[in-house]
Amino acid sequence: MWYNVPKNAGGRLLAKAASKFKEDKMKKALALFLACIMVLTPLAAFADDANYVECGVYLETGTATYDIDANYEYTVFELEPDEVGKYTISSADALLGIIYTMWISSNPTSETVNSSSIEWNCTAVGQSVKIVVGADAATATITVERQAAASTGPERIEYTNTVTPTAFTYSGDASALVSVNTADAVLDEAVLGDDGYYHLNSANGAILYANLSDSKMSLNSASSYGQLKYVIYEEGTAVTVIDYNNAFNAYYSSITGSPKLYPLTADIIEMFKNVGINNDWYGATGWVGGELDDAWMFACYYDPNFVAPEEPALGDYENPYLLNVGDTRVVAYVEPGAEAWVKVDDCNGSKLNIGYATTADYMVVYCRQSHTPEGEDNALTMTLVDGADMFSIYNASETEAVTVYMALEAGTPVDTTGTIDDP
Repeated sequence: MWYNVPKNAGGRLLAKAASKFKEDKMKKALALFLACIMVLTPLAAFADDANYVECGVYLETGTATYDIDANYEYTVFELEPDEVGKYTISSADALLGIIYTMWISSNPTSETVNSSSIEWNCTAVGQSVKIVVGADAATATITVERQAAASTGPERIEYTNTVTPTAFTYSGDASALVSVNTADAVLDEAVLGDDGYYHLNSANGAILYANLSDSKMSLNSASSYGQLKYVIYEEGTAVTVIDYNNAFNAYYSSITGSPKLYPLTADIIEMFKNVGINNDWYGATGWVGGELDDAWMFACYYDPNFVAPEEPALGDYENPYLLNVGDTRVVAYVEPGAEAWVKVDDCNGSKLNIGYATTADYMVVYCRQSHTPEGEDNALTMTLVDGADMFSIYNASETEAVTVYMALEAGTPVDTTGTIDDP
């Protein structure tokens, strides 16, 4: 937790803590005060124009008068009851607001601190919230009252990973990795590859690695604060909580080495998006900033020296398209005056249906074996016999390219014309 404390607040902070805390809270207050004094300068997390201060004082159950810092428009208190239950926090001489997240992402406003009475449902001992107080006077009287046992609350759903994490260690030089671009006009994309992981800008691009413990806006940090969740609200009431703790721990515990890098999966993407939304990471006032569509990639990295392997050419004589019985819609794009070669195994008695699509008014495609034309039409069927496992589709046009669709089916040799649908 980071605190913004005025220069003259040292003695007053400890005095206020001593006057407001029960004995079992004193150690926490003292530790907080010493932490503020020792690391005040390097941990000045807020801008000079911040209109609030987190004073470090915990509100107690019952009615008490608390000092309000005149140097700021709002003073932020903590509330951490010793007992679960539904609590009402009220004041006759101050306006109140409540913040559920672990960090305050923007200055409080009159739209968020606007009530003399607010409610909070504490469902576990140790759970806490921030209470924002706005008052014109130097003090404010605040009442914290437990109304009833904790309500059953929203439905809780445990997220189940769609990918089973396996043991992983990044074997390269992690310091050489670079972060994904989330700011420039030309934005990077995460594209799912055949390996089940997401790659940079194409399915064959560099693998994207998610750093699960990168900076304070990390899934691991959210986990340590009990905020590894996504809350769904309806008309201001929480109705569903998606819990990512077990799903995250399955990934985190599978990683050895540091930093905690894991190839990006759909599960990790969902966590970055939803946990980030729940903790105000994104948007104009968020810690990360940016729009959700791109900003969630802030903790993704890739190897800038990665070179994608060249894909072997297909459709020529040396590397023909392979077609087996049952295959359909194998596509060959044939340039003018060119040919696409196809190889079929165990072809006796099978039928090759061929169709093509073109914008030209008329196009001639020769389907031939051993360079012997077998027919010409925009849709035809040729019967294949043993010894004819290699053949080519030749585009006879001198100006127009053609896209060819092929389907191979078993059957008795026939000599009729057939068609297949254009996908």
